[in-house]
Amino acid sequence: MAAFCLCLLVACNNNEEPTVVEPAVPSAPQTLPDLPPYPEDKLMELYTKTDHIDFLFMQNSFSINVAGEGAQNQVRMIRPEAVTRYPCGEVVKMFIQSQGEELAHAGVFFDGANCSHVIIYVNDRPAYANALDPGGIGFFQNIMTRFSTQPGPPQ
Repeated sequence: MAAFCLCLLVACNNNEEPTVVEPAVPSAPQTLPDLPPYPEDKLMELYTKTDHIDFLFMQNSFSINVAGEGAQNQVRMIRPEAVTRYPCGEVVKMFIQSQGEELAHAGVFFDGANCSHVIIYVNDRPAYANALDPGGIGFFQNIMTRFSTQPGPPQ
């Protein structure tokens, strides 16, 4: 107890400025080593097991939750093709779940023009990089356009 009080007293007498935590923003463009694509058989397994996806739009401070067949369709936007260039930053975090358990989490890298891919993380490290299909590109383009022209999250 005395050690706790001493630490509290030292902390209270500290004259340093408090640390300010900035809100999450899209990450800067990354240069990553070439990553293999998420294997097609694992993508199929992910598709069949998925029943819920949370999309967290980092810069815009809103999320979209998709359940059931809609969630499975969102997994389909991840193509089994490799991506070798990573010229844009991560704008969306994607949490893929089944019955409340996380199956995978990924980052969507998107700039609305020339860059669109998904990086799937394993143990919080980039492990796989896959292309987005045209439907996925359209989905994120629509969300980004709607958000940029409306105050607040898309309706």
